[in-house]
Order: sequence, then C-alpha cells, then structure tokens
Amino acid sequence: MDTMQPDPTMGTPLEPSQPSWWSRNWKWFVPLLALVLLLLSCCCCCLGGIYMAWPQIRGVMEVHQTALEHAQNDPRVIAALGQPIEGV
Repeated sequence: MDTMQPDPTMGTPLEPSQPSWWSRNWKWFVPLLALVLLLLSCCCCCLGGIYMAWPQIRGVMEVHQTALEHAQNDPRVIAALGQPIEGV
C-alpha cells in the first residue's frame, strides 16, 4: 500500500501575517499626537499667563472701582456728566 507522506523538506505554506497596528497607522497617529501636544502646551501657557497676570488684572479692577466711586460721589462730575454714572 502506497501511503502519501508529506515531504518534511517542504515547508508548510504560511499565511501572510497582518501588519501591526503601529505600522498601519503611524502616518496619521504621529501628526495627531503632535497636534494634541501642541494644543495642550498652548492651553497650559494661556492658563499660566492668566495665573501670572491675575494680580495685575485685579489691581486694575480695584483702581477702576475706586475711580468710579469717586466719580459717582463728586458733585462736579455729576454736574458735568449727569446722573447715573455707571461703570462699563
């Protein structure tokens, strides 16, 4: 009886392997990651700038409020501008 034995010298056919996620998607992932990092750094810089400038902004607001109160209580300003004197 003649039995067909597989030839051990011949390799088994391999299925083509699917490329990894990184090799398929790096072309859009890298620019997207750079954009996200850029936006995050811009947000951090803006928040840091507001944090650093807040004492000066608050000081200007206090000066404005004080000047408005003086103008509202000065009869010369009331005579020149009329009533009511409101801040912006």
